[in-house]
Amino acid sequence: MKTRKITLFTLSAIAGVLASITDVVAQSRLQIIHNSAAVSLDTVDVYVDDTKIENVNFRRATGLLTLSAGSHTINVNDRNSLDSGDMVLARFAVSLVNSQSHIAIINGVDMPSNYVANPDGRSTDVQLTFRSNTVLSPSNSAQTALNIVHGVTDAPGVDIFVRPNTLLLNSVRYGEVSANTFASSVSTLIDVRDSNGLNVINTYIAPLQAFAKKSLVVFASGFIDVSNNQNGKAFGLYAVDTNGGDAIALSSTARIQFVHNSPDYIIDTVDVWANGVKIVNDLPFRKATAMLNIAQGTYDITVTKKFSIDTSAAVTLFKQSSYLVESGKTYLAFINGVVDTTQYATNPSGIDRSFKIVASNSYKEGGTPGQVELSFANGTPDAPALDLNEIGLPGLNKIGNDIAYGMVSPSLSLGAGNTLFNVTSADSTIFKAAYKLNTTAFSGRTGVVFTSGVNEAIGNPTPAKSFGLYVLFSEGSVVELSMLNSEVQIVHNSADVTLDTVDVYVNNVLTLDNFAFRHATPFVNLKAYIPQVVAIAPKGSNSSAEAVFTKSLLLDSSTLYYAVASGVLNPSNYVVNPDGKTIGFELYTFKGARKTATASKNVDLLYFHGATDLRKTTIKGSGQVQYLSKNDSYGGFHGYGIHTALDNVLMEVTDANNIDSVLYTGFANLASHQGGAGLVFASGFAKANSVTNQNGDTLVLFVVWPDGDVDSIAPPKPITGIEEQSVLNQSSLSVFPNPSSTNATITVQAITNTSSTITLVDIAGRTIYTDSWKMSAGVNTYELDLVNLTSGLYFLKITTSDLQQLTHKIIVSK
Repeated sequence: MKTRKITLFTLSAIAGVLASITDVVAQSRLQIIHNSAAVSLDTVDVYVDDTKIENVNFRRATGLLTLSAGSHTINVNDRNSLDSGDMVLARFAVSLVNSQSHIAIINGVDMPSNYVANPDGRSTDVQLTFRSNTVLSPSNSAQTALNIVHGVTDAPGVDIFVRPNTLLLNSVRYGEVSANTFASSVSTLIDVRDSNGLNVINTYIAPLQAFAKKSLVVFASGFIDVSNNQNGKAFGLYAVDTNGGDAIALSSTARIQFVHNSPDYIIDTVDVWANGVKIVNDLPFRKATAMLNIAQGTYDITVTKKFSIDTSAAVTLFKQSSYLVESGKTYLAFINGVVDTTQYATNPSGIDRSFKIVASNSYKEGGTPGQVELSFANGTPDAPALDLNEIGLPGLNKIGNDIAYGMVSPSLSLGAGNTLFNVTSADSTIFKAAYKLNTTAFSGRTGVVFTSGVNEAIGNPTPAKSFGLYVLFSEGSVVELSMLNSEVQIVHNSADVTLDTVDVYVNNVLTLDNFAFRHATPFVNLKAYIPQVVAIAPKGSNSSAEAVFTKSLLLDSSTLYYAVASGVLNPSNYVVNPDGKTIGFELYTFKGARKTATASKNVDLLYFHGATDLRKTTIKGSGQVQYLSKNDSYGGFHGYGIHTALDNVLMEVTDANNIDSVLYTGFANLASHQGGAGLVFASGFAKANSVTNQNGDTLVLFVVWPDGDVDSIAPPKPITGIEEQSVLNQSSLSVFPNPSSTNATITVQAITNTSSTITLVDIAGRTIYTDSWKMSAGVNTYELDLVNLTSGLYFLKITTSDLQQLTHKIIVSK
């Protein structure tokens, strides 16, 4: 058996290697930063144990020092010191952790009584702010590691944010330091805010793009109150990387965003200059810049015509001199007004409408997660002071109150979800419109809802930009808010002989001209959540002042409505209602109208009792499951019934108190409306021939469909032996050509000689053409002139003397 001898030399070599490995492992890194703002300590000698670092200036740092792990002494000595024990100003003991990196910041003042005390009561003696386990290089190559130090003796606790709203430090006080906060390596805005995190004290630009995968110490330095602190160095935010050297001063900045909101049609696009430098190029109307960095100072802000190359008088639209920009503030600058005020309507409050910049310096950039911060701005030159009213239960909550032209309201927070609100004058005499803002899509953002354009066409040039509501967000996006509407189908069912044809005004605007009895509109849009004053005037009226009836409707946008005009103007001239119901003229509304059936194989029908002298009724179609009417009195609606989609469905109107007493019989043709929904209404007088009903129209049931088409549910025709029940053959009705631009030939077959009326109605329910048509038994043709009609959809109606009605759609295409 062989043995190996280990010589003393070999053992000594191994021991030396082990000692060397131990020395390498037991090492730490340390960076020392001089941040004492005391004027007598502007330059100091720093000793690490007995190793001298000579003449270290204020706001200067060493590089990373490599030291053994364990205890060390750091001395701050007068700059004329000879050794670590000579002229010592402060001595600190530190313990370095093996394989970790550390930072040591010299803070405080040598004679606190000569300086302003710390507002949080913290000691301001010279001290060493120490942090271990700092990161030298982030694992993510697109990040920068940050250590942030509060080193200002006379400053209170603050919050540190990265814009828009990322909290880095919460209520950090003098002498405290964060560790290993990571930020994206891009140009970053750092906000110093008060300890509530609300008010920005100052904003700085940190050029982190130059420090990717590196580590920075960012430290607050100097004095807030220089004059009472021995005229020492002023407050600032500084940064130093691991290479050390003189710290980099982070530039303080303000932020500004421009919005072009002038409705003047001659300046659809503008440029903006600051102190002779173009900072905004070709900004269109109703567009905004993103937030721009702008150094603090005083500026001449000039707005010029687009494509400008200077700010000469020939291109300048407006100039504001000595505009003060303060660091840390965020400005919102609306370009408002008009160039020539003589061409535009005056402001009702007498506010100047000349072209100018209207700015607010209390704008925010970035909101609270789950919330949206919104302000409200009145940017309409001829508008009164406006309110913004949130619509909700139990009432309205003002989110913008008495905002005059040119004003921006304070911001408020709205939760996630759909926020509904209307815009009214501050005295609530003028209602503009209601709008919906889906705040969920803008969570964590700040914005401004602003009016834009002119308030009214009257008094303003025709090309002036019209009124609208927009929301602007701080990153520069501008979104138009859609006006909330409610869909309403209007039916003329007043059998009053004096109202055979009427004009209908909505908020003093003629909406339906020559609207005929037993006609209906398709579903049309009326403004939701603001009063809609409907006025009924005799045909040929000149304005709503001639109205014989008015009613205010307040509609919401979540459902459809029917609005049925019924009753008579002078009830004493007509037969009273048998059930004692009031028969005066009224506009009856139903909330929850339908365009389609709940099941595609059926037809859903709603019933309205609109015959003034007809008693309480019950109606059920032969073979139908549900009642069309059951114990319904005049003026009432019966809820939707589901009906089978058949033709020639027998509908019997019976006395609700005596179901064996049939008052009216008619046939409904529902097959062609399968999957649809309609409104059945009783129309006319049960005693039409009575003098007391002014010889008005006879009782008939009608059904109106969503497109405005009205079909009669007519009584049966006498049986002749060949079982004809119709004078006209519906299947023979044709229109050619269709679409047409000039004229159309109408062809229909008559079973017998008959007299009829041919009517053409537009999509709004207005009768635009009517003529009599005498037909002979057999095929009849009629030439319809379409030359003067505009492109669109029209409804042809042929009504016989015995109330049979045929309909057909006609498309005019120019």
